[in-house]
Amino acid sequence: SAQHYNFAARAFAQVVRDMGGERYSVTFRETTTYEVIEDVSRMRSEVGVLLMTEQNAPVLQRLFRENELTYTELIEKAATVYVSRKHPLAGREAVTEEELAPYPCVSFEQGPHNALFFSEDISMPAVTPKHILVRDRATAYDFTLELNAYQAGSGMDGADDPEKYPYTSLRLQSKRRISLGYIVRQHMLLSPMAQAYIHTMEDYAEKYKQSNVT
Repeated sequence: SAQHYNFAARAFAQVVRDMGGERYSVTFRETTTYEVIEDVSRMRSEVGVLLMTEQNAPVLQRLFRENELTYTELIEKAATVYVSRKHPLAGREAVTEEELAPYPCVSFEQGPHNALFFSEDISMPAVTPKHILVRDRATAYDFTLELNAYQAGSGMDGADDPEKYPYTSLRLQSKRRISLGYIVRQHMLLSPMAQAYIHTMEDYAEKYKQSNVT
């Protein structure tokens, strides 16, 4: 299970290509923060991919302890936003919150657990009067393209092949940092595919660190 990250899906697809064979049945659940935690705690999923910020870390860490989950960090980095390649701010290395304020902010709706500490990104709606909540990545991408909007995200989506990705990432000039990682149940023996998925995500994170300022 994972929050809405392109890199998480691409890593999973790579594992399926490498290990799937002639017959397979696998599940990749792209869902809300609460459901990622619930899926792993109830063993519907072996691995959960999510992002922590300074706002939500205390609450998420408490939930990890209560549900006997272990969080492992893949990367800790500066906060990042995505814009389309045609956006007025595209082409810059970094932007400020004030420069983003005139543009719509697209973020992922979290169902009944829609409080700030279940957000999948840093809290950006506070700096803009234009806020759009969506449930899936396809809709988020369409709004980002059509409305000159932006999304706060991990910064790793599209990092492995930026020329094929219709968006560009901009570092947010802020002291705020994010931690991207995964959760598993404590003392649980992971399947070979789950272990391969973790290794693949670690490779993605390492390649990102080598080619980007974190």
